[in-house]
Amino acid sequence: MTCHNIVMSWHRAGLSIAPRFPALRLEWSPCHDLQNRNLSPLDIFRPSSRGSSGLQLVADNILQEWQLRLKAPPSNSDEDFSRAGDGFADDGFSDMELSPAGLQPTLESGYGMENVQNPEFDLGDNPSASAVLDAVAHEFPLNRKQRMVAERIIQGALAWKDHPYDCSKRDQLLMYVGGEGGTGKSRIIKAIVAAMRILKREHEVILMGPTGAAADNIGGNTIHTALGMSIGAKQNRTPPQRIQRLWASKTIMIVDEISMVDLQTMAKMNNRCKVARSLSPDSPELFGGLPIVVLMGDFYQFPPVKGLPLWRQPRDKKEDEVLGKEIWNRFTDVIILDEQMRQAEDMPFRNLLQRARQGRLTEDDIKLLNSKSISGKTSVELHSLTCIVTTNSLRHRLNHISLIQFAQSRRQHIYIFPGEHSRLPPARNLALEEIFSQQDEGVTIPSQGLFLYTAEMPCMVLANVSSVSGLVNGSRGTACGIIVDPEGKFDVSSTLELSD
Repeated sequence: MTCHNIVMSWHRAGLSIAPRFPALRLEWSPCHDLQNRNLSPLDIFRPSSRGSSGLQLVADNILQEWQLRLKAPPSNSDEDFSRAGDGFADDGFSDMELSPAGLQPTLESGYGMENVQNPEFDLGDNPSASAVLDAVAHEFPLNRKQRMVAERIIQGALAWKDHPYDCSKRDQLLMYVGGEGGTGKSRIIKAIVAAMRILKREHEVILMGPTGAAADNIGGNTIHTALGMSIGAKQNRTPPQRIQRLWASKTIMIVDEISMVDLQTMAKMNNRCKVARSLSPDSPELFGGLPIVVLMGDFYQFPPVKGLPLWRQPRDKKEDEVLGKEIWNRFTDVIILDEQMRQAEDMPFRNLLQRARQGRLTEDDIKLLNSKSISGKTSVELHSLTCIVTTNSLRHRLNHISLIQFAQSRRQHIYIFPGEHSRLPPARNLALEEIFSQQDEGVTIPSQGLFLYTAEMPCMVLANVSSVSGLVNGSRGTACGIIVDPEGKFDVSSTLELSD
């Protein structure tokens, strides 16, 4: 009955939205379909019950191994810590492959290294930065400004190769690389990592991003994970030993999507780098004396979720913001990429994007964009589209419709699983219906009370689970199956009556 009432509430919400968005009207009968007589127990231990649903059982030992790999990084070598964290789910677990023993984790290769091998020719004992970059140019060709950035960094790495951790013997390079999307900032990162790999020094590079998606895009970790920073909690004065071992060998730090880093976070990054590299927080060395720190991003793109962006003036009596601004002002080596690589073959679209970025759209631009809009009366298959909305209620409605349309097109059942809530709003004596009717609300409630599933449905991860495996907030994939809790005796499923 609880399930019936919840889905009925979704149906009523849909009816209230349909007058404004006729395309979101869906013909189905929740009142009939979810009555008690239509709910039947599903015996998960019978293969015939599972069929093509994707429901499957996995041995306890395999489940435990997955949990351990997701929660704690391996410790067999220093390289395993290249994407380690502090109390976060990051490790060497990156992919799964099916074997006779069940699903087994496999280790992923280095970022951007799929086709890059050590060159067969000898670079010699003292190669130039240009020679090193030439060796990776077949895989990562760079334009003039991209190469300028990469050469500055590789030159620095070569200059202090014999004393990389003695900050008294070299100058610190603090560089900002800007440019609109598509100008090849990520390409530079790949080339640098590939070049350092040829030099057998890739372990000296650490890549970070302010969000899970940003970090995953460059094969790195989030800033908070890499530096052992807690969100909304008091920082430990001494990071775990694995964090200290990670940073002890680092000489090049690259932070992408810097527009999303606020002034306070910049100050915290500086302090945590010092502590992670076993320096006093009072040390004058920026970022623990790392020889090279590179910040990349475009300030026309997303600003910080909270706090002031780096280009803003700090507020009065905000010491962390003042310190963050002072640090940002030290990044005087600036290179702005201006050669569009992603839309190089479509000049009209490229020019439109540039005008939109600068807020200078013309009347012709607006007419062109409006000509691409979909009428509110147009029937669309939502599961094949990317939809951007401004409210959670509309997002939840779109997800429900998409799921029903997807199951209908494949003539599949929809399975309903109750969630196990460990984080709920601060309230007592919640009724079962109130618990299961909860919808996801960011980090407060990371998943909904009732999980709806049908085989092969498109899905998106809403929390940073494991950046090494790409399971980060915003990453998308396909739900290829459900691993059923071996402690459970049965699950309840309902079949929705979908009209053609």
